[in-house]
Amino acid sequence: MSVTIYPAQRLDGATVLLSWSSDQADAVFYVYRDGVLIFTTAQTQLAVGVGPGDVAVFEVFDDADDLPALAASARVTLRWPAVDAAEVYIVRELVSGTWTQRARTTSRQWTSRPLEDSRVHQFRVVAVDAAANESTAASATVLMVRHPDPVSCDYEYVEASHAPSLAAP
Repeated sequence: MSVTIYPAQRLDGATVLLSWSSDQADAVFYVYRDGVLIFTTAQTQLAVGVGPGDVAVFEVFDDADDLPALAASARVTLRWPAVDAAEVYIVRELVSGTWTQRARTTSRQWTSRPLEDSRVHQFRVVAVDAAANESTAASATVLMVRHPDPVSCDYEYVEASHAPSLAAP
């Protein structure tokens, strides 16, 4: 089966219209955002909230037998504590041996672009004061694994609490 996805149209500052078609008659569509199923429909369009500056990856499938495997988000959100006298925070990512600026923000959090699977990604955040002095960098190293092994655990019913509990290994 084949789905054709058309360019998204911005409806307003917080909404885009996604549209698609299929070569399959009476198709049911499975709409994914950043690897997570968000909607199942027979319609060929969907209005979705995407705020200014947000980056989202949408996928549309028309074959229930060909849906993507369970996957974690492809993005990482970094958060850091406030630094006294900070005017701005700069987020950098190590790309091919060079620290590349990814964001300059007054917020104390930042969400990455979709990151490549099965790769280690390194980030640094520095606070910059009014005189352009940079603080010592806070570092983060992330191993992106979007398709983890399925969780395997056993549950048991605990009569005393009338609730399920993880079974001892």
